[in-house]
Amino acid sequence: MAGIVHETLIHKFYDRQSFKKKILERDNHTCIYCKEFGNTVDHIIPKSKGGISSFFNCVCACRSCNRNKGNLSLSEFLYYIEPLKITENKSNIKIAQQLDYTSQILQSINVNNIDLDEQKQVNSTIKQIENLLDTIKTNIKCMELQGGNV
Repeated sequence: MAGIVHETLIHKFYDRQSFKKKILERDNHTCIYCKEFGNTVDHIIPKSKGGISSFFNCVCACRSCNRNKGNLSLSEFLYYIEPLKITENKSNIKIAQQLDYTSQILQSINVNNIDLDEQKQVNSTIKQIENLLDTIKTNIKCMELQGGNV
């Protein structure tokens, strides 16, 4: 937030408020961790672990994520805390996106341009995906029968 002009002069580029405003605007007031509305600034590498207040180390975060992350490193936070925040609805959206992506990949494969061994490998992979999809469908039906949200 400041730069050394020469050995006796330091020029301050941003004060705390304008720095926070720039970070929030850059990230469109969207929490980098949960994609909800964000109104705080989080240090990716915590200040307690040597992180500095720079545009590369600071991101927009919601109060909840910022409080939960505390002084954890990014990898610790994502490993321990973030999986707990995924709701059923978000996980269903994620599954739908992954299925759509898989479908697009499968549709893009031109089986006519690959040799016989590669065709066998592609067919085997397609069978594995179909089996996984059948398992997912079965699990969804079981959840519906038990009265769970899908």
